[in-house]
Amino acid sequence: MKSLPKILSLLTISTMMVSCNEKISPELQSSNSTTVPGPTTRSSSGYVFKLEQTSPLLLRYKMHKTGEGNNDTECKIEQSTFSTSLFKSAPTTYDITCYVEAEEQSLYYNGVDLKLTASPNLCENVVYAPYNFFQYMPGSSTRGVTLYRCDTDLNGNMSGTYVGYDPTSVPQAGCDKAVETGLGGFAVGRTVTDDQDLCDFDYSNFSGPNCDTGLISISEIKIGMAPAYCLNTAYTDETNCEDPLVGNSTWITTHLQASPPTNRLHQCGGKVKECRAGVGLANVASTFKGIIADVNPTQTDQTFEKDISLEAPSSKGYFTNMSISNFVRQCSGSIDNSDPNYFSTAALTATSVTERKNFDPNVLDRYSIGIEYWNPAGSTTDNYYTSKSSYTAYHSPRALATNNVDTSSGWTKTYYAADSFMTTRSSINASGSIPAAAANPFYAFYCLNNSLDIKARIRLVVREWDQFPDYDNQDFELLSDVFYQPSLTPENGRMDTVGSELDEDNNPFNDLNDVQDWDDFFRDQTLDIVPGPSRAFNDRCSAPGGVEQWYSSSLFLGSGL
Repeated sequence: MKSLPKILSLLTISTMMVSCNEKISPELQSSNSTTVPGPTTRSSSGYVFKLEQTSPLLLRYKMHKTGEGNNDTECKIEQSTFSTSLFKSAPTTYDITCYVEAEEQSLYYNGVDLKLTASPNLCENVVYAPYNFFQYMPGSSTRGVTLYRCDTDLNGNMSGTYVGYDPTSVPQAGCDKAVETGLGGFAVGRTVTDDQDLCDFDYSNFSGPNCDTGLISISEIKIGMAPAYCLNTAYTDETNCEDPLVGNSTWITTHLQASPPTNRLHQCGGKVKECRAGVGLANVASTFKGIIADVNPTQTDQTFEKDISLEAPSSKGYFTNMSISNFVRQCSGSIDNSDPNYFSTAALTATSVTERKNFDPNVLDRYSIGIEYWNPAGSTTDNYYTSKSSYTAYHSPRALATNNVDTSSGWTKTYYAADSFMTTRSSINASGSIPAAAANPFYAFYCLNNSLDIKARIRLVVREWDQFPDYDNQDFELLSDVFYQPSLTPENGRMDTVGSELDEDNNPFNDLNDVQDWDDFFRDQTLDIVPGPSRAFNDRCSAPGGVEQWYSSSLFLGSGL
């Protein structure tokens, strides 16, 4: 397969030879011209960059553009002119977001089929970046340690008097234990059977992936019995040493000794991508600019078409729809309560129905790289999420948004993610750009030129409904659960519905909410034990009251998808 630079070079040459995306003026064709090509322009019907869902009609899926009044609007960008400057100056036209609406069981057992189309000569390159999140914590265990090994005849007991060695740190460690250099000789309690046990982000011992990119410097010291010797150096054997004429000379057989350290480097060998989850990753293995993405150069004068199949979660042995449904209500819009579009997450009433809200993808997009979308009034700088130290369970402390290095356990650990969606802020600051550890909260589709600059983008959100969506409702294109039907109990057509079809019936098929999604998970994790729209839950991409309970509690499902 040709490398991307070579392919792009060939495409650039071919673009100059034919009438393609960027129109070339007659002046530019002259060898003396310095005119720059203009935007892609078509004077007749226009260019189209379009996404469709092609699943069987029986599944009753619906794809439409987000936003008020777009209940039946196709997921497409159709204009006579496309350019990177227009993408920047007219984002509502060239940068759109769309929903796929799906009932939970249809989604769980069938997945979603998609088709992406671009008009001839519109995009020199088309990129598909699938939705993904961190199912396990990725990180680095880079550090230096002293590792102690013992002879078998010591029976794990390193206590005693040492010959020719200062043993001050040895009793603190123990046989097959390690102490990190420079952290005060604090020994981590785990037993190190092999070097890979020093890699904190390798979960292969628990049927998980290896996500540790660390490089560990190991200094190994072996502890064993010292050779027997006599306190009187004139004698070399036990018999002479114990001769009564010698006096107080003693034959020593119980002292220990430590070998000179041997040094080596150990590479943990993990990859950040192994910690990711999402059914869209199945057919995309490449990474481009730190994002898992499929880059497709187009052909001159040919329509670009790409079929994409999002596998059913059931086919992967998952028990939820979180691997395919990427809608996160808490991160779906403005988190400024003064915003007139603010969506109340309290129990819905007839008066709160006016608090409707359009979907804003930038909230979760910025959250995923550790930036708060809303800034205080008058602020001109990004308001980064702050860190809290009171994280417990699974990893202690949690990976923090602003400080991703932890030494509290006695070993240095560098966390690459703060939760399932957010990479650590400090890793971005260190690299100056979005690192490879960033998750992708959307199914994203890009129309790019030969410089790989964006002309158009479609971001897709899959929403999972507990009951059949009311496609005709006037509020359907808004966030979710925004219409109130007090005459129905439970309210019909809700995305997230508490209760059952038949009261006091414990049949497993009797639940209205049969398959868990992200909203269920977050509410269950934030003291809202009973999921459903009648329960209050967090309404922003951080946490209520400034306590980072929201994203700390949402961290890493492990194998529980």
